[in-house]
Amino acid sequence: MITLCDAINKTNKFDESLTKQITELAAMFNCDICRIFLFDDDEQFAKVKSSYIKNNELMDNFRDSVYLKNSTANNLFHLLLKEHQIIIYSKGENSYNNERYYPYIEDIEQEVYIPIFSQTIIHDEIIGCLYLGMFNNQIEIIEKLNQYEIRAKIKRIQYNFNAIYEKYRERTTMLNIIHIFFVIIRDREPFMVNHPYNVAYWCDSIAKKLGLNLVERHNLYMASVLHDVGKIYIKQSIVNKEGRLTAEEYEIMKNHPTYSYNIVKEIINGVVYLNNVPDIVKHHHERYDGTGYPDGLKGEEIPLMSRIIAVADAVDAMLSERSYKKTRPIDEVINELLENKGKQFDPEIADIMAGILRGNLVTDNNNIMGPITWSTLLFSTKSKDYAFQGSLIKRESGYEFQFRRDENKLRNFNINKIVSSTLYFEREGKIFEYIPKLQTFKRNHIFISSLTHKPLNKYFSLLWNIPGKIGINSSNNYDVAITEIGGDCIKFNIDKENSSKLNKNVVYFIKFNFEDETSIAASGKIIKSYEIGCKVYHEFKFININESSRDSIFKHLFERQTKLMR
Repeated sequence: MITLCDAINKTNKFDESLTKQITELAAMFNCDICRIFLFDDDEQFAKVKSSYIKNNELMDNFRDSVYLKNSTANNLFHLLLKEHQIIIYSKGENSYNNERYYPYIEDIEQEVYIPIFSQTIIHDEIIGCLYLGMFNNQIEIIEKLNQYEIRAKIKRIQYNFNAIYEKYRERTTMLNIIHIFFVIIRDREPFMVNHPYNVAYWCDSIAKKLGLNLVERHNLYMASVLHDVGKIYIKQSIVNKEGRLTAEEYEIMKNHPTYSYNIVKEIINGVVYLNNVPDIVKHHHERYDGTGYPDGLKGEEIPLMSRIIAVADAVDAMLSERSYKKTRPIDEVINELLENKGKQFDPEIADIMAGILRGNLVTDNNNIMGPITWSTLLFSTKSKDYAFQGSLIKRESGYEFQFRRDENKLRNFNINKIVSSTLYFEREGKIFEYIPKLQTFKRNHIFISSLTHKPLNKYFSLLWNIPGKIGINSSNNYDVAITEIGGDCIKFNIDKENSSKLNKNVVYFIKFNFEDETSIAASGKIIKSYEIGCKVYHEFKFININESSRDSIFKHLFERQTKLMR
C-alpha cells in the first residue's frame, strides 16, 4: 500500500560527510539502499548525489538519474513533488487517489521517499529526496521515523544537502545568465557567436599540453567563453566595422576587457571556485612585451590563463570568417604566432599553439564540448521540421538546451511525434553532429538525457573547406563553401540571403574543384537545412551521379584519409 505522513522539518548543522551520514542512516533502518537525489530547478529530473548500497554487486542495476515528468508512467518521485510529504511504499499496492504510481526499483519490498526542502525563504520548495529501499524485509517505517536519533540524523542530512544544493543553484544561475548574454551577442554580432567557444576549444587544447588540472581547465573554459562579453557596451558600428578602426574608435574598443571584468564579477558572484575568472578575462589583451592593455602588464605579470586566451583569441580571429574578411591559411597563422613570440605572445604558449595547429587535421571529439556550448537543435515530425539555435548546458544529469522565449514554437507539442533529431555545433569551421535523446519540453527549455556523436557516414565522408557553386544552370547560381564530402552527399554553407532562394523540391547542379583542380559536377536535391551562427548549412544528396565523378570523389577521400592517418 501507499501511505503519507507529515514531512520532517529541516534544521541543525552537522559536520560529517553526506556519504557517512546516509551510511549510518541505512544501518539504523537496516535497509539495502540509501540514496540522496537532487532535483533540478524545473523538476525535470532527479540525480543521485550520494549513495549507499549494501551489496555492491547490485550497484549497476540502479539508475543514477530519474526523469520526473515521464510521459508514459507516474513514478513515486512525481507523487512526492505533488504532495510534499513523506511517501511510504509497500509492494503490491501502487495506487493513491485512484492513480497508479511506480517505485524507483522494480520488485522491491519497501521504499521510503523523504522530501528535502530548501532552507531559503521558499520553504515549501523541494530540492531533493532522501530515498530508502528494502528488498527482503518489511519494517515499521512510521515507528522508525518517530525515533529521535533517526529524526536528528535526517535533519543533519537535510542541512548538509542544502549547502550542496546552493552550489548547484549558483552554477545553474550563472550558466543561465551566460546563455542570455549569448542570445544578445547573436543579435548584435552574428559572425561572433561561435568565437568564444572556438577560443575555449583552443584554450583547452593548450591547457592539456601545459598539464593544467581539471579545475584549472574548467576555469579557463569559463573565462574563454566570457572574455568578450564587455563588447555589449561598445557601439555595434564599432564592433562590426568592416574597415580599420580610427584611433578614437580603437580607444573605445580597448575598454571592453574592463567591461568584461565588471560583468563577469557580477555573473560569478559567490561562486568561490571561479574567483580568478574576472582577472583572467580582464588581462586577455595584455601583450608579453608590456605594450598591451588595460594595465600594460609584462611577461609573467600577466596571469597564465590570460596569456593562453591571448593566443587562442588571435588564432581564432585569423582562422574565422567575418563579414569583412576571409579565413587565413594555417601556415600563415603559424608564421604569425612564431613571428610574435616574446612580443604579443608568451613564447612557450605560441610554440604549443603552433604545434597544435600543425597536428590539427584530426579533431578530438571528446574535447569540443564544455559546460556551455552554442549549438543548433533540429528535429522533425512526419509533417514539419523544427530548428532552434541556443545554448547547450551540461546539467547534473544530461543536458538542457535553451533558446529564446520569442522563438518558442512548441506550445502543446507532443514529444512522441518526433521521428528524428540532430544537434549541430561548429568548431573552427567544422560541423559536429550528435544524436540527442530528447526527454521533455518546458517553455523555451528542452531537456536531453544523452548525446551520441554521429560519425561520418559509411561513404567515408570527410571534412573540407573548398569553394563551390550551386544553381539551376550556369547563369543562375550562388557561391557556397563545401564543408563535408562523401560518396552519396555533400554539405555546404551559404549566406542567409541566398539560402532563402533555395528549395528542397528543386533539382540543382553543384560544382566544385578539389585542391588539385579536379572538377566535380553533379545534380541532386537539398534534403536538410539548418542555421548555425550567421550561416545556413545544407545537406545535398546526389541524384544519378556519374561513375567517373563518384570514382574521383572516392579517390580524393582515400588520399585525404591516408593523410589524416599519417
